[in-house]
Amino acid sequence: MEILEFLLNDDQIFTTITLAVLIALFIGNIVTDKLKKYEDVDANGAI
Repeated sequence: MEILEFLLNDDQIFTTITLAVLIALFIGNIVTDKLKKYEDVDANGAI
């Protein structure tokens, strides 16, 4: 719980938001990558 208290501290709110955004972008990249691979397979299968 100390981590939560540290992250929710007013001084750390900017750092917390930045971390959350970076993690969201990272997860988004992984998901997009997997979707692209499936699309490539589908396209090749259609031809």
